Amino acid sequence: MILKKLNRKGRLLVWIATVCLMFLALSLSILGIFSLVVSPDSEDGTILYKHGTGSRKDQAYEVARALYCPDGVYYINFASMAEACGFSTSGDEKEIRYIIQAGEGDYDTVTFYYGSREATVNGTHFMLSAPVKKSGNAILVPAEFVSLCMRGVTVETAKDKITLVYDIGKISLKPDLDPMPPITP
Repeated sequence: MILKKLNRKGRLLVWIATVCLMFLALSLSILGIFSLVVSPDSEDGTILYKHGTGSRKDQAYEVARALYCPDGVYYINFASMAEACGFSTSGDEKEIRYIIQAGEGDYDTVTFYYGSREATVNGTHFMLSAPVKKSGNAILVPAEFVSLCMRGVTVETAKDKITLVYDIGKISLKPDLDPMPPITP
């Protein structure tokens, strides 16, 4: 109805504006699809890894995405957190055990087996989402382990960063985990 009231020149301008807007919308759509195809989220590059108690003295550094987030599984450096929180450590080339005092005369223990998804938490076998890795002094454990098996520690993961916050006085392992049978070769 409005177009009928416009003269021929006005209708031509409306038609040109409509075609231009449609062309722009189509171009942006194609550009968006092209950018997804050409530059997918890759394993290359780095992500920001922060850990500590939430104070200004926390450690923050960039880590290799391929090591700390391979195949979309986020890993944390359990060794650095354990050291900061007062865990005792023992182990050999096949496994590593972390021990922390949980109360008066009580101790919590977790044992990780390098290259395995199995862990033992206070004597209970537990299956991790991905295998434990060792890289230099770093013991890399899937981040979900902290969420599922520990108190006093939180892990936040995002596309470009991993944040690990712990309350040193409240750290313990959860005693009420669902057991699983050990893995047999």
